[in-house]
Amino acid sequence: MMGRIVGKVWYIVCLIISFGICASTALRVVDEDGDSVKKVQVGRPFTIELQLSGGGSLDDAPTIEGLKQFTVHDSSWSHSIINGHVTISYRYNVIAKHPGIYTLGPALFSRNGVREVSNTVKLEVGTQPVSDADKESPVLVRLSVDKDRVVQGERIIATLRYYYADPSERLCRFIEQKADDIIRKKERGPRQGVETINDTKYNYIELNWDMYPEHAGTLTIPAFAAEYEVKLKRDNLFGGMSRLLGIGAAQKRAYSNAVTIQVDAIPHSDEPVQGVGIFDSFEISAHPSVVTHGEGAIVTITLKGDFDPDKISFPGLQNVPNELRYYESQESATDPSSEKDAAVKRFEYIVQGLQVGSWQIPPQKFHYYDVATRSHRILTTAPLSITIMPGVSKPAPITPSDSETDAKEKALPLSAVGLYPIGESFSMPWWLFCMLVVIPFFAWGAQKGRESYMLYRAKTYRVRRSYQAFSHARAQIDRLKKDKQTQRLYALCIELFADKWQIPIGSVTVKYISQRLRDSGMAAHEQMQWDDFFTAVAQHAFSVSHTEQEIQDLFRQAEQWLERLQQLI
Repeated sequence: MMGRIVGKVWYIVCLIISFGICASTALRVVDEDGDSVKKVQVGRPFTIELQLSGGGSLDDAPTIEGLKQFTVHDSSWSHSIINGHVTISYRYNVIAKHPGIYTLGPALFSRNGVREVSNTVKLEVGTQPVSDADKESPVLVRLSVDKDRVVQGERIIATLRYYYADPSERLCRFIEQKADDIIRKKERGPRQGVETINDTKYNYIELNWDMYPEHAGTLTIPAFAAEYEVKLKRDNLFGGMSRLLGIGAAQKRAYSNAVTIQVDAIPHSDEPVQGVGIFDSFEISAHPSVVTHGEGAIVTITLKGDFDPDKISFPGLQNVPNELRYYESQESATDPSSEKDAAVKRFEYIVQGLQVGSWQIPPQKFHYYDVATRSHRILTTAPLSITIMPGVSKPAPITPSDSETDAKEKALPLSAVGLYPIGESFSMPWWLFCMLVVIPFFAWGAQKGRESYMLYRAKTYRVRRSYQAFSHARAQIDRLKKDKQTQRLYALCIELFADKWQIPIGSVTVKYISQRLRDSGMAAHEQMQWDDFFTAVAQHAFSVSHTEQEIQDLFRQAEQWLERLQQLI
């Protein structure tokens, strides 16, 4: 009877344990603080987290349906073992580019040959900031544009303002989220000012910049983030001590709204569009306008207005007379330095006259789309006259005649004055003399410098090895993974501890490693996990037959332990 009771109790215990280790999956969306959310903002980072718990190992990495709808900036995975219960976590740091309702999941994966499916998540993406109430230090971050409907290539002026009511708050930096299909140029600021919002007086810091959309459609400018510091309040003795220790401020982050702009396509035109914007002037000039035959004049085409200088095209001078020849020289562009300034684009050409006379370059035309009138228009310059003057012939150089040369030679015979021709003597240049003097001193200094450097390298060898211990170990693991050489992991671990602790390799023993890890603060359960891993590494060092799964698991554990040990020691 007693045996039956014990058997039933044991059965219940096993059943409870089996429920505890039952495999489960959970797909969720969390914010930067790790809290589950169902609504996020365009341009604001969030994390998609997949947790797999239970026994067994994965056959391959999971695939999450709908993940490609977002921009993935970073991904990572980790696993933990607590009381024999294994949990694997996959994290994807992503950003949404467009508002809407998204379905994320399910996650598909195989575990021990069995295909498994996770739950799905409904996610709402909006353009307004997700509520981040901070009653102790309220701030506002607002993003605005001067127009919400434009055509391709039209200039948009964006303004970002950080509002703060407490003068003790300090803005650290703005964090920009890149927008697709838009060119950002000419940032201006920062500028400061004061504004009253809802009866509250705010100071603000402002940046603005120019943007030019490249493609038609609905364009969303993602939210910007502002990182700022808030001073901690001193409420007790320890609050004062924290300031003395240099931790008197907390760093926080606030997000702006996102902005949606409608971008229209440029209407079709029979003539190619050479620019988009508002053009104030289109001029042609020559410098100089009068040149001699064979010389060149610089002819400049100048455009001024509200446009993107880098998107202006000009095919070259049109209908140039045959008596003139021109070459393309250079282009130059000047972006507007303020919201009200004009952009300038210049095209320069070198014009040469082939015949003497006064010749005229006819009016040049520029076809563009006017964003003010929403129509295609043509600008025309005035004609330009260039005068080619005859070239001035240069006199031929005067050379003495043969008779004059002979007379000079006969006038001063060497024998008449008692002079005799001698060979030209060699004179060493002063720079060569100085170089020959300096070379021995330079060689001596170089030798002494080399000896000092080698001595310094020898003295700091162990320090440098200790500093580079983990980076060196990671590089070795990458090489070993390619060749699947788990036998070398044991030697890699011994070398890692010897380098990090700056001791001889022969002094690194299992007992010494365990003692040092305990002294470094490793918990007892971690110590047991480390002993199991190091035992497996030692077994692989002296055996050659291993399955593919065992090799992958051992390298995965080695990488995880490398990260943990770097934090610990």
